[in-house]
Amino acid sequence: MHIGENCDFDFSNNPVREKDALFFLQYADTKLPAVFNALSVEPYRVTLRFGDRGGGAFIQPSTIELGLEHPTNDCGCIIHESVHAAQHQSANNGRSGLSLYSTQTHAFEGIADYYRITLSNDRSGDYFNDDKRNLVQNFRTDELYNCASEFIAHLRIRAGQDSFVVKLNNALRSGDVMQFVNLFATTFSLSYDQLLREYELNRNEIVGGEPGHANRFEYFTRTV
Repeated sequence: MHIGENCDFDFSNNPVREKDALFFLQYADTKLPAVFNALSVEPYRVTLRFGDRGGGAFIQPSTIELGLEHPTNDCGCIIHESVHAAQHQSANNGRSGLSLYSTQTHAFEGIADYYRITLSNDRSGDYFNDDKRNLVQNFRTDELYNCASEFIAHLRIRAGQDSFVVKLNNALRSGDVMQFVNLFATTFSLSYDQLLREYELNRNEIVGGEPGHANRFEYFTRTV
């Protein structure tokens, strides 16, 4: 077990990767507080570990699991899962803040990958290739990561509020679907799904040119 300031890494499932576990721990030790601070959520201690599933996953109440062979050049996954750890903290001190996940998956995952970009060291998601450097050319409303995070960035711009992503996250964490619905009714007079369809139809005009040539970080952090 490696012990950090804000988290631990239990590498007992794959002890030959002790050095990689330390590398991941040092990255997580800086990104966890950045995520909790960005989302205005009270921090808590998280344990990371290697597990049998590929990629990354947040396992309630306080574990981030990385695949047994998770590459060290895909650290941004830790930011994404740290957002889910922050979302788990209920906004009403009741049930898990992820209780709406099954019905609002698009928004939960979009927020997680939004912060993966904005809080990454390389401004491209700290990913192993350049897939997250620019917006995707072809937008899909059912894609939960690159496209969903782009839509979350659009909502921030359309609302004209730097704080909108935090407000959206708080509505999700409340576990009250009407708080989520009312946020869109009062801010846009349209529902989440209506705005998503509107964005799909008008995306080229909104982005301003060929989306595949637009830098993702710059789009996500446009001045509002």
